[in-house]
This record gives sequence, C-alpha cells and structure tokens, in this order.
Amino acid sequence: MAHLHKKTKNGNTYYYVREIARVNGKPKVVNQVYLGTAEKIMAVAEKIRASLHGLGIGRILLETSGNVGKAYRKNDEIGTPLCVTVDFETIEKEPMTVTVRDRDSMAQIRIPAAELNFYVSNFFKIE
Repeated sequence: MAHLHKKTKNGNTYYYVREIARVNGKPKVVNQVYLGTAEKIMAVAEKIRASLHGLGIGRILLETSGNVGKAYRKNDEIGTPLCVTVDFETIEKEPMTVTVRDRDSMAQIRIPAAELNFYVSNFFKIE
C-alpha cells in the first residue's frame, strides 16, 4: 500500500510516496519516491496565479489546504467555475501540466501549463 510521507529536516519539508508491503510477516518499505518540497509547488502555483490574474477574469485564489477533494467541494459551494490543481506531477514531468476541473460537469482534464491561459480565455470567452 502506498502512503504520502512528510519529513522535515533542517526546517525544510520534503514529501515522499512510500510503498509498504509485508516481508516475512513484517511491514517493510519496498519503494520510496522523492516528490520534492512544497516550496517548488508553491512557486509554480504563484506564477500560474499571477498569469491568470493578468487575464482580468476576477479574483484568482490560491488554496493551500493540501486536501484537493475538500478544496473542490468548498469551491463548488461558493460557485467557482474552474479549479486548477498544481501538484507534484506538475513539477516533475515535462512539459509541465496542471489539472483543470469544471464545476458544472465535474470533468477533470490534464493540460500543459503553457496552454492554461488559452484554455481559460476560451472557457470564459475572453477576446
């Protein structure tokens, strides 16, 4: 079974995905993948927020609660039409991609971050 593991060392927080299995009846880490620091994700998220803000579509909020499902539900309740998720997959793969979730259809798609402004402009029909 895989688990997200958080480790703080010298004031920096690092994230790992650990896969644990029973070996000879005892739990043992069989795979561990380094995901990076939250600071990397926040830096990318802030750049994306600033870029979207430049479109002039209204308030762009940066949600950092860490629980994507709860953040989606909260934004559904207040009427946010689109949510963009920046995660570890965003920063570790090329080209950089983000998840865009439509409130009305609840459809989620993964698109290149470089195409996000174009996607949002088309969604809101901005000329």
